[in-house]
Amino acid sequence: MSLTLRPDVCATDTADGMVLLDEITGRYWQLNRTAALVLRGLVDGAEPPDVARALCEAYPRITAERADADTASIARADRGPVGGVHMSQPMVPATRSRLPLRRRPAALLATATARLIVTLRPHRIRRILSVVRRGAAPATTGQALASREAVVAVSARCAGEGCLQRSVATALLCRMRGVWPDWCIGVRTAPFRAHAWVEVDGLPVGEPHRPGEYQRMMVVPAALPEERRPERRP
Repeated sequence: MSLTLRPDVCATDTADGMVLLDEITGRYWQLNRTAALVLRGLVDGAEPPDVARALCEAYPRITAERADADTASIARADRGPVGGVHMSQPMVPATRSRLPLRRRPAALLATATARLIVTLRPHRIRRILSVVRRGAAPATTGQALASREAVVAVSARCAGEGCLQRSVATALLCRMRGVWPDWCIGVRTAPFRAHAWVEVDGLPVGEPHRPGEYQRMMVVPAALPEERRPERRP
């Protein structure tokens, strides 16, 4: 028996096991370490009895009957979702500075457009942003931070817990200026939280969380590897 994840389901390993994201429905599944072991075995093409045996070897306290039942449950893919597409990163509202009038129209347009985009399913959000970012140069930390501060200044939702809208608006405003940061959606466990943000060179921009605290699940990068120009040799 071989279990295959659909192309629109992405997975990431966590310290507690694994998290799956269905990009069509926007639902998450959180798997503990034993469930992650079973899923990896089935995806790798192992038969359920072999996976159950491996589970008992890795966790001696699990009985053979329990291992068989858990393996069959994963094989039927009947685990329930633990969340939806909404982002749930709790945060203190960001400080909102006054934005010069000449910079307000672009920031307002970016936040308004982002508000429409974030109503879509995750795979459509990724598709739209992937098209929009084409031809943009990688953003610097200063450029990404300036865009983030601008959308926060004109939108109370972006200044609060609307991290999905804030991240999309930040990326869009960067694109209006000809650049693009890495746009990311990720999760952490214990407790489960989903979050969206932008980063540059692997570092979150303007975010309170530490690098690596959230495992990235969806990314629209500043430039795809094949699009990056090779360095010129002297």
